[in-house]
Amino acid sequence: MSTFSGWNNGRVGRGVGMSGPLENHVTELESRWNALLKPVGAVSGVGSSFVRHLRALEIETVEDLLYHFPRRYIDRRKLSRIGEVRIGEEATVVGKVSRADLKRIQSNRSILSVAVYDGSSYLYGTWFNQPYHAERLRPGTEVVFSGKVQFRYGRLQMINPAYDILEDPEEVGRSTVHTGRIIPLHPATQKLSAAMLRRLIKRALDQFGDLPDHLPLNLRLAYGYPPRSQALREMHFPVSSGRLNRARRRMAYDELLVMQVALALRRRHMTSDTPGIAHKRPGSLIAAFRKNLPFKLTPAQERAFREISEDMSRPYPMNRLLQGEVGSGKTVVALLALLLTRESGHQGAIMAPTEVLAEQHYRNITGLLSDGLGVRAELLTSSVTGARRREILEAARGGELDILVGTHALIQEDVEFRSLGLVVVDEQHRFGLRQRMLLKEKGVCPDTLIMTATPIPRTLSLTLYGDLEVSVIDELPGGRAGTRTLVISPHRRPEAYDLIREELEKGRQAFVVCPLVDVSPLVEAKAAEKEVRELERVFPHFRVGLLHGQIPKA
Repeated sequence: MSTFSGWNNGRVGRGVGMSGPLENHVTELESRWNALLKPVGAVSGVGSSFVRHLRALEIETVEDLLYHFPRRYIDRRKLSRIGEVRIGEEATVVGKVSRADLKRIQSNRSILSVAVYDGSSYLYGTWFNQPYHAERLRPGTEVVFSGKVQFRYGRLQMINPAYDILEDPEEVGRSTVHTGRIIPLHPATQKLSAAMLRRLIKRALDQFGDLPDHLPLNLRLAYGYPPRSQALREMHFPVSSGRLNRARRRMAYDELLVMQVALALRRRHMTSDTPGIAHKRPGSLIAAFRKNLPFKLTPAQERAFREISEDMSRPYPMNRLLQGEVGSGKTVVALLALLLTRESGHQGAIMAPTEVLAEQHYRNITGLLSDGLGVRAELLTSSVTGARRREILEAARGGELDILVGTHALIQEDVEFRSLGLVVVDEQHRFGLRQRMLLKEKGVCPDTLIMTATPIPRTLSLTLYGDLEVSVIDELPGGRAGTRTLVISPHRRPEAYDLIREELEKGRQAFVVCPLVDVSPLVEAKAAEKEVRELERVFPHFRVGLLHGQIPKA
């Protein structure tokens, strides 16, 4: 479906007292916007069979067809004299049909041979079982042929060449669709070829392509963007590579604009229309916790918690991303936020993608919480069963539990909270949207804090997380070395082994993480076992261990 679907609904409105030319102009704009929502059958030449075939490409409306962009292009602008073409190469020639011979071999099989002459030599176009071309390619017709040149039976040939009929030889590249220009190749199907799509899109552009432009002129001039109608036409039928690039930039800007407007509307909805929990400012619990910490927070951690606590104090749900590399201290900042929701009389939950990571969070959190704080934290994963599980669920339901750490087990139906005030999600890209929403739905519009160690440039974070506020921990606690990331291509694997060997010889450890394969856990286990055998061969003097989901817990 198109990026702009639904944008025109209610976009143009009539002002009070509007009349005369202005009202006519608004009516015209409204009509042109609404035309995009018409069924694709409104395009000239699109009958019921075409409608069915287009549906396979998820093309339902005129707008969908106009925004069905090519996947690549072929440059057929260079025209050659037939006498100068090279055998085995692509060529585009212009000439006049001198003869057209249609031979029927059987009732449903035929060969059409069309001779074209341009004053220098003859070239034959040959079509198998496509007799309908004979109706258009009659002697005396000016044509453009494009295709791969072959030499067969003593003459130059093109098998199934693309062609256009010319009213005027000067029209090549201006009015032609399949030849003499940069040709688009749109995503097609077996029953709807790229050539058919070119014709349909050309008709749609001629019929509906005169679109209003939502970008003001001064912005288009500042960035060198073409008008929307021109950009749309150039995306399908570019005059030059330069104009195609400008059209692509314009379309990319439009997509980002739509995304940012949608995210801005979502932010406004969250801040204006969705009541949340106005948490208290940090008080005695936070002060006691900080006093007992065996270390001092870094300025970046202080800044991040200040931003989070201010956000949580507002009367609408917080949606914030906490970004920081491994070892930067995100967990203690998240724990401060969890204690803040506890201090305000609510509960907190932290969801991690794996049991190992959930257990690590639980150990870190309980290790930082002293007994005198009176804060109860529990771990809930699929491994927690029986009476222990029932005890944790009852504590969460009754409000005796302050912080619940877990995996997907947290979103099961029997997990209930008395008053869920904060949801912390670690590495959210490992969870589906539905999973995150299920956890949030266990409270009444709780605040959300998402943690990630993935370094995201500011411009990209605005694109990916435009509906979130962002806090960044951009420094490491004293004494911790930074993480060095190297990308090594497969053919340089021995260099990676050398780096591992250097660390092992220093008495350190190395972890090799195998790619996640979604076929089955058994396939994943076999892939890991194969990697272990390779590592044992490369490092015969070091111990290699194996851990995967098929190994039972001790």
